[in-house]
Amino acid sequence: MFDKNNPKYLWVSNDSFNGNGTWENPFGKIELALERVQPGNTIILKNGIYYNDITIQVSGTTHMPIKIVAQEKGKVEIHGACWFLYDVCDFIISELTFKRSPNGAISAIGACQRNRFNDLRFIDCGTADKTTCTMFFGGSGAQCNLVENCSFEQQKIIHPKKHGPENAIFGLMVTDGDIFEKDFIKNHVFRHNRFVNYQYGILLGSNDTSENQGSHIIEYNTFENCYRDGITIKCSDTQIRGNLIANCGNNSILIQAGTGSVIEKNRIIDSNNGILVHDCGHTIQNNCIVRCNGPAITVCGKSNSQHNAANNLLIEKNTCINCGVNSSENRVSGIEIEPGTTCIVRKNLFHGEGKPYNFTSHIQETKPDISSCYLIEDNAVSGKCEIMDGFYPKAISFINKESDNFENDSNYGAKGWMLKPETFNPDVDNVDNGIDYRMLGMLSETINAEQCD
Repeated sequence: MFDKNNPKYLWVSNDSFNGNGTWENPFGKIELALERVQPGNTIILKNGIYYNDITIQVSGTTHMPIKIVAQEKGKVEIHGACWFLYDVCDFIISELTFKRSPNGAISAIGACQRNRFNDLRFIDCGTADKTTCTMFFGGSGAQCNLVENCSFEQQKIIHPKKHGPENAIFGLMVTDGDIFEKDFIKNHVFRHNRFVNYQYGILLGSNDTSENQGSHIIEYNTFENCYRDGITIKCSDTQIRGNLIANCGNNSILIQAGTGSVIEKNRIIDSNNGILVHDCGHTIQNNCIVRCNGPAITVCGKSNSQHNAANNLLIEKNTCINCGVNSSENRVSGIEIEPGTTCIVRKNLFHGEGKPYNFTSHIQETKPDISSCYLIEDNAVSGKCEIMDGFYPKAISFINKESDNFENDSNYGAKGWMLKPETFNPDVDNVDNGIDYRMLGMLSETINAEQCD
């Protein structure tokens, strides 16, 4: 409940005219509140529907942010509108519902820093007949923005007649920033959000180059029924951890460009492809990948002048269950390794049928001495997987594989919540060293604020 007499609260109602921002006599437009708001103030939208696009160009401070919140969560709706933030810092937007915004709902442009978007719901936004994005971060210089506990929902999967870059639909997108001036967009955190029925869930980066810094975090999100890709990365030093990705039509996680990213503790189920990786220095560890049509992991070669071959990869302690189901001949249930790549593969567990790994025929023809480029040792297979060099048969007893619970007491494969059919639960599941997820979230926010001051 809000104190109706608190002078730091500015009230807005779409039923009001010529108001002064008090509870009894609220502003009739959000823009009027933005003209009066000061650091430390909260703009409260009374229950109802709001329609107009708005532009936000006012900032709070690190210790006195400006907030726009709903009077009651779920009872304030923004229809058909987009909110634009330009060079805004220390601003919080929470507990609003955006509906049917065809060109996108929130666009943060320029040096937006330390802003927080939490507990928002987006329904059927970004559906115009062109490339659209429900939430967009662009321009250059943005740092340390947080998107948390938001729901991005399309009511049905959109199948374009002709799929291409001119009509893609993204849930959330972050561009690179100014790569020539080295003024990158970086250090964003996307945590505990839900993406349903988008063509693309999250895209970070806009150029296929290794120079883009990024340094973003994508953690503990849920992606369901993405028509194309769940997570696509085109920047360096990205942390992708603890996500649940289900029923993606193309790739669950795609590292298309950038170096030094970490993909860990994710659960991928019933998708077309699992994890595909280009470029150098990535770590893929402690993931559980279940029933992908293609290989669980693809180490990608240089397919064109833009995409770099994957090199110096560490693929360790992953569990792969019944993958490669659509390739009856020469079925690869585990790792597809393309030409010109290098990787270390160890302590993984593959269960099902087919080969645990496969070098494409082109690699076998041009690089017969595979051991000089690849280290594959001390991995386990069970079920009907073939026994190959570096993979050994193990009698694995899963807790309940019929219910998609692949916990086991072996020393191979993934450990933790990602072996279970449920998504990560911050109230139950712990992160490393017994630190509670909620405590970790508060700690990361404190660190980000200190780094960005």
